[in-house]
Amino acid sequence: MWQKFLEDSEEDGAGQEFIVSSQGILCNLNRDDGTVNFFDQRGAAIANYVVSNDLAKTLIGKYSDDGRYFAATAPGRQIARNYQLMLFDSIGQQIWTRELEKKWVLDIVFSPQKRLLAVKYLDFVTRATNAAIFSSRGELLATLTDDMIGDAVFAKDDQLLAVNVLSKSNPQTSKLLLYEVPAGRKVFEVQFSKRIYDLKFGAEGIHIYALLGEKAVVPQNLAESQAGKLVPKRSFITSHALAIINLKGELLGMNDLPSLELYQGILRFYPVSASNLVCIQAGDKFVQYFTVCR
Repeated sequence: MWQKFLEDSEEDGAGQEFIVSSQGILCNLNRDDGTVNFFDQRGAAIANYVVSNDLAKTLIGKYSDDGRYFAATAPGRQIARNYQLMLFDSIGQQIWTRELEKKWVLDIVFSPQKRLLAVKYLDFVTRATNAAIFSSRGELLATLTDDMIGDAVFAKDDQLLAVNVLSKSNPQTSKLLLYEVPAGRKVFEVQFSKRIYDLKFGAEGIHIYALLGEKAVVPQNLAESQAGKLVPKRSFITSHALAIINLKGELLGMNDLPSLELYQGILRFYPVSASNLVCIQAGDKFVQYFTVCR
C-alpha cells in the first residue's frame, strides 16, 4: 500500500484522474499540465509523458480489461484541432501514437481479444460523430461514417461490432447497426422508435440485446408550471423495453419493462456469463430478466 500527495490543481484547472489497471498499475491523467504518468504497485514512477500543451481538459484514457494496454487521447501539440491517439503497454511504455486530423476523440473501446480499438470522434470539418477501427499495432483499418454514433460493443471473437446511431431529426428514435470488422462492412441496420441506451452481445454470440427507452422532461413543480411560473425541469427515462435481434437483423422479440419505471436515470446492462440471463443495472439496484431465445 502507498499514498501520494499531489499538488493542488489550479483554481481554474482541469483536474486529475487516477485509473488502476487489473494488474495494479496506476495511471494518473493530469489535465492541468497535459501529462500521463504511470506508477507501479509500490508507488514508484515508471513512466511519464507530456502529451499536450499545458491545460488539457479533453485528455482521457482507458485500460483494457486485462490491463495489457492503456489507450489515451489528447489535443495535439502542433496543429490546432488535431488530436493524438496513443497506446501504451501494461507498464506504461508507449507503443505508438497516431495523429488524427481535425478529429476530437470522445471514447475508446477495446475489443475482447485486444486486437482492435473502436474510436468514436467528432469530425470538426463535417460536424459528424463517426467512428474508426484501429488495430493494436496502430493501423487504421476502417472508418464508420454513419453520423451520431453512440455506444459501440464488440462481439467476443472480435469479428463483429454493434453500434447505436441516434436520429438527428428525432432524438427519441435510433438505429442498431452491425458491422463486420476489421473490414467495416455494414451487415444490417434496424430502426427503433425509441432511443437505444445500451447494447450487448449475448453470451453465445448469436443475439444482440438493446435496452430502449424514451426521454421525458417535466417541470419539477407541476402546479407552479401550470400557473405560468418558470420552474426548473428534470429529465428521466420512461417506457423501458428490451429488444432481442439475431445476427441477420431480425427482431426476435420486444419486451416492455414496466417495473423499471421506478428507477430514475439511465439503465445499463451488467455483465453476466449465463447464456439465458440478461442483467440490467439500475442505479445501485440490479434487475434480472431471463430470455429464452435460441
